[in-house]
Amino acid sequence: MSDTPEAAAPAKKSPMMLIIILLVVVGGGAGAFMFMGGGEKKKKSAPPLELGEVVDVFSKDGFTTNLANGVSFLQGNVSFGFKKGFKTDLVKKIAPALQDTILRVIMTKQPEDLDRKGLDATKVEIAKKANALIRQFLPDEPIPSKVVTSDDPDADPFDSNTGPVVQVYFTKFAMQ
Repeated sequence: MSDTPEAAAPAKKSPMMLIIILLVVVGGGAGAFMFMGGGEKKKKSAPPLELGEVVDVFSKDGFTTNLANGVSFLQGNVSFGFKKGFKTDLVKKIAPALQDTILRVIMTKQPEDLDRKGLDATKVEIAKKANALIRQFLPDEPIPSKVVTSDDPDADPFDSNTGPVVQVYFTKFAMQ
């Protein structure tokens, strides 16, 4: 064994060399992650939904109905926005059935169910039931069914994007 001081002392590594190695490893990993598609992906925007005719489901006076709690009531009016190209004159034939469907949905709601978030969910429920009813009564009518989505989380959500009813509008809304 050698008694030289170099053999007894462990070899010192340069701190600068350690930093460079760390930067290469971390930087290379991040670069590979981005290259392999791990970075933020840009969403494809959906084709714009073309809204057709908007039709009042009730007369100008609207409706008044009790809510599920039996104490509160809602006075309102509802209009449907249809997909472009849908023949809305056919819907007028089944207006009483659509009115009944809307009232039945609303009568199941508690007053607290009709806040902003709950009202959006109620609109979706009304649109789905109205679309099912329209398909039942008008089975031969061609109904566009291309699904359309919105990438903007703050955008007004489409109540139904499989049509023919794509929007439900409460044009009058008073709850007591």
